[in-house]
Amino acid sequence: MRKIFIAGLIIICSLLMASLLVQQSAEAIEYGTDVLEAGNAGGAGGGKTFDTEFIVTPGSEFIVDVWLRDVFCDVLSGGFWITFDPAKLAYVDATRYAPPWDPACGPIVPDAGGPGTLYAVFCNLDTVVHPDGDADIIVGKVKFRSIASGDTQLRVTTIPIADPSFHLWVCWPDGTVLDPYIPAHTLTIHNNTAEYATDVLEAGNGGGSGAAKTFDTEFAVAQNSEFSVDVWLSDVPCNLLSAGFWIEFDPARLTYVDGKIYTPPWDTAYWIIDASGPGTLMGGAMNPGGITPDGDADVIIGKVKFRSIVPGDTQLRVTTTPDPVFDLCVCWPSREVLDPFIPAHTLAIHTIPADSDGDGVPDSQDPYPNSNMEPLITIQGCSTSVQNIVFPDGSTMSDQIGACAAGAKNHGAFVSCVTQLTNSWKAQGVITNNNKSAIQNCASKAK
Repeated sequence: MRKIFIAGLIIICSLLMASLLVQQSAEAIEYGTDVLEAGNAGGAGGGKTFDTEFIVTPGSEFIVDVWLRDVFCDVLSGGFWITFDPAKLAYVDATRYAPPWDPACGPIVPDAGGPGTLYAVFCNLDTVVHPDGDADIIVGKVKFRSIASGDTQLRVTTIPIADPSFHLWVCWPDGTVLDPYIPAHTLTIHNNTAEYATDVLEAGNGGGSGAAKTFDTEFAVAQNSEFSVDVWLSDVPCNLLSAGFWIEFDPARLTYVDGKIYTPPWDTAYWIIDASGPGTLMGGAMNPGGITPDGDADVIIGKVKFRSIVPGDTQLRVTTTPDPVFDLCVCWPSREVLDPFIPAHTLAIHTIPADSDGDGVPDSQDPYPNSNMEPLITIQGCSTSVQNIVFPDGSTMSDQIGACAAGAKNHGAFVSCVTQLTNSWKAQGVITNNNKSAIQNCASKAK
């Protein structure tokens, strides 16, 4: 009798130990999500890299492989329940991986529990599904479209159905149900709106994060004058480990003068002129501790100075580097790369022909590019009290009187030239008879 009791106790202990071992093994099980990069078809041969967060541009689509990880047994069935914010993400489609799953076994049901839900049930009628060498099982693939900016989440769980007899994950051959041990998994999605921005610095504005930024998309500048532009990364969704920019411009219209990376906030910087030939420039910066965007979610990067050399319209084009293996803008600490999602930014520059005297006539068309713009006509200190009128060709009355002085061989010739001018202006109705007399009187007193 005692032997029977001991044997029974051993059996009970063995069952409890087996149950405990199953529970301990099952407690390691969890869902995993792998956001597929461009060119990655996904599935068991896709080179899985499990993700808990990533960045996407609003309006673009992305694909997520769903796995069950650290599975200790072969399984007969599996699946998932996904919840998401339908105001931020739109479901596109879903696919089971067959193999390992039977292509005809189990439904995929969008809006299973209303908008923003999806469930999928898969099984294999002919054989069991084996975990791979990492004890993981691929489940299915789901495609979404990002439709609004801001952060959001995908939450992957087992199916929340009230019927306790309904199970997703069942081991073979012992029938162990894994569902109670599988925790919810969350994939955070940063709907990236990051873009470059340019701030053309007004006179007296030194630029940088302490200046009053006013982002510009176009501006006007006088020919042969210099201007400085701050380059920012705007609407940044994360802290930044590094940032930078690639600028393209027409070297026939603009000349690079100088530039810099702002330190602080950046710790190290590099600057490459003619990075891929004339009209190209690259600047980059890093900070091992990460840079936090300002209250507007913007980060200052650097400042560039140019000289405008030819009248007409041109552009500065600000982008990330064209080298696909070189990353400029990287989040910290996730190390998500923003570069593929940042659109090119264009600053339109309207170069106004040089007008040194500001009379409205370009120097190239102005017979007197540096006109005497004094408000009243004065001849050798003698004030005529007559307004110094600017003519449509860019000359002023004082310019023309000055030309008389320069071309006259003697005083009489000068007085004669001024008399002819004032007679002509009077005939045109430009001046009055009193104005003419005042000008001629001052001319007669000149030495």
